[in-house]
Amino acid sequence: MFFQGCDDASNDSIYAILKMGWIRVMLIRSQEVNMTMITTITLNTAIDKGYRIQHLRIGNVNRVEEMTCVPGGKGINVARVAAMLGSPVTISGFVGERDLVFFQAELERLAIETRLLTVPGNSRTTIAVRTDQSAG
Repeated sequence: MFFQGCDDASNDSIYAILKMGWIRVMLIRSQEVNMTMITTITLNTAIDKGYRIQHLRIGNVNRVEEMTCVPGGKGINVARVAAMLGSPVTISGFVGERDLVFFQAELERLAIETRLLTVPGNSRTTIAVRTDQSAG
């Protein structure tokens, strides 16, 4: 992890840049408004799908009880948390052209401004399966 601060805060200059892996989070200080705005850049967006099942039965059919589908990727996940904490957030990055409407609608619902660039095809999909049974 690398953190770099900027002393010059004139004309919406970059106040700090936080770099973690492929995430680029820019905190921008504005002289016009006493507020910090966060911008994240997600180079590898994803559609995160979560499936909840009651019990995992290996070698058998497992019925899904609940399915969730949310925009994902490290920068989007950071933006989601920052928005939940009340910070104004803008995300930028690449998204599959077939998934643009989904990303825009879901992120708008979370009050996250989007500035996404489309690439041919679909965004990647991640899948997580959760079970209600306790481990052990």
